[in-house]
Formats: sequence, C-alpha cells, structure tokens
Amino acid sequence: MPATVDSSKDERLTLSQAAKLVGKASTTLRRLVDLGALSTIRDETGKHWVRQSDVISHYAVQAHTVASRPSTGDKTQRSGATTAASHSHDLAVASEVARLTATVSGQQTQISLLHDSLARERQNVEGLKKQVENLEQERTQHLAEMRALLSGKSEGLLSLKKWFGK
Repeated sequence: MPATVDSSKDERLTLSQAAKLVGKASTTLRRLVDLGALSTIRDETGKHWVRQSDVISHYAVQAHTVASRPSTGDKTQRSGATTAASHSHDLAVASEVARLTATVSGQQTQISLLHDSLARERQNVEGLKKQVENLEQERTQHLAEMRALLSGKSEGLLSLKKWFGK
C-alpha cells in the first residue's frame, strides 16, 4: 500500500474527484484500488475515499517512469494499440509499486524488530560490564590479601593456619 498520511491533514477525494485531478478515468482508479496500488478509506456511510497525497504520489512515480521511456512521437497520433500498451504499462507499474511498497513495509517491520533486539543486547552488555567490574574489584582485593600474606606483614582475612593447618 502507498505510504499513509494522517487523514486529518490530507484532503480526501472520491474516486471521480481523484480521476479528474490526475486526468484519468474513474475506472482506471478503481482498477488501481483493486490491484492494491491505491488504498481507500471507507467512511461511516460506506463511501470509499482516497487520500489526495496517495493519488498524487502514485501518478508522480508513474510520470517519472513514463518520462524515462523513449518518446514515440506526438501523443495525438498514438494508435489504439499504443494506448492499450500504455494502459497495460500503467497497470504493471501500479502492480510493481504495490509490491515494492509491501516489501518496504516488511523491511520497516524488520528494522523495528532489530532496533528492539539491539536495545536488549545493549542492556545485556551493560549488565556484563557491571559483573566484570565487580569481579575485578574482588580480584584486586584477593591480590592485596595474597601479597600481605606472602610478605608476612599481616595475616589478612585468611590466615595461613586456615589454609595450611599450621
């Protein structure tokens, strides 16, 4: 589906109004809806609406695609076959846009899951850092006690008698 926009900030149009806006037949827009290339909003009365931004966005992508094709001469001289081919191309582009939009949506979901996983892993790393810090403090204390015992200056917390039975 095309990117969604907050409907309170985006003008809603009937299919007929949207068709007039982009210079297409309303049946063409209905086909795009059926293909999933254009999403509709159904109001409480059951009437279908399209977002103006969705229609403009769809035809902006299509215009870019058509503009990148080589020119075939004056539009007024197009044959019926050329018009049918153009219509077929329009539907193919609409289908491809719908497919790519679905792919992007799936990838956005995966990205969100990866962000969540990364946050959990960062928490795990912080916990492990604290454990390492505590273990390092214990090691430092044990080393100090061992040095004291070996130098004979102090019995420390662990006496030689406890260790060696002397």
